[in-house]
Amino acid sequence: MVSSTEEPADCESYCKPVKGNLKINMKKYCKKDFAVQVNVLDMETVGDWAKFSVMVVSVYKSRGEPLKRGDNVLWIHMKDLACKCPKIQMSKRFLVMGGGSEAGGAAGPGGGAPAVGGGASSSSSSSSSTGGGAAGAEQRAGLVADKNSLVIQWRDVWTRRLRKFQRKEKKGKCGKA
Repeated sequence: MVSSTEEPADCESYCKPVKGNLKINMKKYCKKDFAVQVNVLDMETVGDWAKFSVMVVSVYKSRGEPLKRGDNVLWIHMKDLACKCPKIQMSKRFLVMGGGSEAGGAAGPGGGAPAVGGGASSSSSSSSSTGGGAAGAEQRAGLVADKNSLVIQWRDVWTRRLRKFQRKEKKGKCGKA
């Protein structure tokens, strides 16, 4: 696979599981580190990354540092954006489920997991970024979405389902994800 070309055939093999990816179920919910409803406000390019200004409308899951409603940032690599995986549009609401076991490792600027919050790591540096070697990767606070993240236009019928997943997770139904 040649990564320098942005032609549709290349994107098709790069983005692979497009069909059936629009369903949200308990298994997908459990695998992800975060699940949020966001309103996309603005976008700017920072190096190889697209930095989206988003308003977090609802937080359904936040493993690790807690996510709060309000202004936040969503990072998507330009390669993923060019191939429309994920496909994202301005002034629309999206469900973003990301991080987790299927993200690989060197996927996001924080090493695959979402770098949530202030960006400054406290005391222990055992979970420092393993791959990438990008300068200033630590400053990319916010959410990270890639081709393995679920980014789909929001539907109001999902509110009840996601709240149900939240309750089940609290009861230990996700197991050790």
